[in-house]
Amino acid sequence: MGEIEAPRVLERVQPVYTRAAIAARLEGPVILELVIAEDGSVENVRVLRKLPLGLTESAVAAVRRWRFEPSALNGHPIRVRYRLTVHFQLQ
Repeated sequence: MGEIEAPRVLERVQPVYTRAAIAARLEGPVILELVIAEDGSVENVRVLRKLPLGLTESAVAAVRRWRFEPSALNGHPIRVRYRLTVHFQLQ
């Protein structure tokens, strides 16, 4: 067996901070598990840790639009399961 190369983010879409979450001064992580396909697209997003007031939905919607350089095994792109944390922090 060869070594698996980790995926790399090529295009990142920032999630929208909802008005309700800003008003509540809500911060924290949303943890997602997703599948990165052989073409670098995001598939099958599953929520492992939620935040209220629309932040979970915002994180999922943004991450679905991310693009990756896919993982590779022996130079060939492969589909992988990937855990990702989206941090919400007020500026």
